[in-house]
Amino acid sequence: RRVTAFLLHLLILVVLYKTNEQNTRASDFNHRIMILKHSFYNGKAMKTIFPYLTYAGAIPFIVCTVCLSVDIYQMPFLGHIEKILSVYGLVISSFMAGSHWGQHLHMHKELSGLSLAILSNIIAILLWFGFLVLSFSMLMVMLATAFVVLLIIDYRLFKMGLITCHYFRTRCLVSAIVIASLIISGAIS
Repeated sequence: RRVTAFLLHLLILVVLYKTNEQNTRASDFNHRIMILKHSFYNGKAMKTIFPYLTYAGAIPFIVCTVCLSVDIYQMPFLGHIEKILSVYGLVISSFMAGSHWGQHLHMHKELSGLSLAILSNIIAILLWFGFLVLSFSMLMVMLATAFVVLLIIDYRLFKMGLITCHYFRTRCLVSAIVIASLIISGAIS
């Protein structure tokens, strides 16, 4: 409902802005912006949807691992399973490293936010390089290791009070699924 309200208010804002009618005052526009911010950016919408998105993000890892374990090496329209899993693992691990980079923007200097920014970039670049030069099995080991490191970083952020217990618990469960999938896929190929 909050996403629907957000989209509805966004549509109203666009209409008000585009039409720029004489009777549309700046205070009406500002009031709509305040409603828009409150309806979506108060965090409640993301708190309810993030676990579903997080678990859904693990589905391609599981599907690719199952395919490889039953000797299915190609998916119609998508290509080779190993390539699908490699690219998806690279995208998700880079996304997770990028989320840590974003965390550094909200950290105080005494919490070593700069080292978090540097570490997140190093992880993403090393994974990209590994994607380019490593065999599939070795890349799966590298990705699994990266997810462990990313989880350790999340643990530190949790201990600093920068992420919630619920988020960290969800990350632990999904990371376990992803890491297991990567190790199994690397071992059976």
